[in-house]
Amino acid sequence: MRTFTTRIAPTTRRLAALGGLALLLTAVFAVASPSLASAHAKFGSSNPAPNAVLLKAPATITITFTEKLDPSGSNIIVYDQDGKQVSTGKAAVDRADLTKMSVAMKGNDSEGYSVVWRSKSLDDGDAFTGAYGFTVSADATPSAGDTSTPSSSSGGITHGDASSGGTPAWLTALIGVLGLVVGAGGMYYFSRRTPAA
Repeated sequence: MRTFTTRIAPTTRRLAALGGLALLLTAVFAVASPSLASAHAKFGSSNPAPNAVLLKAPATITITFTEKLDPSGSNIIVYDQDGKQVSTGKAAVDRADLTKMSVAMKGNDSEGYSVVWRSKSLDDGDAFTGAYGFTVSADATPSAGDTSTPSSSSGGITHGDASSGGTPAWLTALIGVLGLVVGAGGMYYFSRRTPAA
């Protein structure tokens, strides 16, 4: 039985090698500039603040974020302690200050409220989600709440420090680099392979 081999042109090999090098340099740039790779419109502050104790339910919830928001992908929803939505309509981004977003709410007899937000960065389109709670009780001593950031996540529903962005940036970059190296190795392997007929 006769076998035929096909030689791959040196130009094809060079292109595959340059493609792999470009992928590797992109990964190195992402690791060297984690702030660019992990930018999000994160929670900055809110009114009422996380864990605040109020005498009556507020009419509006306002959250200030660390970056300008894309109104088309950002929202705030408020729920009472039974999981019923009490926010009225979609949240609005302040046109004078694109880092602020507010939503109107109608309180009921609930003592606990949950504020869930989704922010989409106007700069890079990255999404960020999070939630916090506050209490309403006419018998309680009012409290301004926490100045610390509430639980939040990047992409899916995970909890952690809002400053971490869910998954640590170094882990995301490492996984990306490994994927690029494996991809470049695969491109090199297949560019050198000589198929037999």
